[in-house]
Amino acid sequence: MYAEKLIVLVVAVVALTAAKPHWMWVDDDEAADSQNEKRASNIELITLNKTAIAACVAGANFYRNKHETTGALVWDADLARGAQSWANELAKRRLVTDTKGGRASQIKHASPKALKGIGENLFWSVLKGTCADAYVGWEKENSGSYTQLVWKGTKKFGMGIVKGNFGKYWEMVKYPQYFMVGRFSPAGNTMNGEATNVGKKKKL
Repeated sequence: MYAEKLIVLVVAVVALTAAKPHWMWVDDDEAADSQNEKRASNIELITLNKTAIAACVAGANFYRNKHETTGALVWDADLARGAQSWANELAKRRLVTDTKGGRASQIKHASPKALKGIGENLFWSVLKGTCADAYVGWEKENSGSYTQLVWKGTKKFGMGIVKGNFGKYWEMVKYPQYFMVGRFSPAGNTMNGEATNVGKKKKL
């Protein structure tokens, strides 16, 4: 009798084990890493080749040449790397807010501590993502971004461009958004310096 009860108990345990669902646990860190990788795939750092860099330089100097006694800018790789890094950071911040469905993060300048006396211009656009697009935008603004571009005391610059395949325009019609940063040295827009550093526009 005892042996029969033992057999029944063992069978019941085996049956219960077989019926019990097997849960697959995912580590929180692994889940977060997977989400971050998916997000990162929506951000593309635009590498500027020699031709693109030459176009950026020519475009910047086209606007500087509109002003009297304003010398040409030269490209600086270190400034470009810093600009690219901050453009990437801006894209990542915007992606997080877009993914969560919250209010879009603002396109903000890097902190004065991070810039260390370097001038910085920002540009954001849907579908348009070249240096020329940024220059046109800055000229239309007719603000500090444009005066920085044509500031006589500035001698070198670099541009960083990041493409974002996300957001409402991407979801609707696959239009990417572009985050662009220009870094300038020495910085322009110094206090009371515009009169001597922004030349008069040449007569056509």
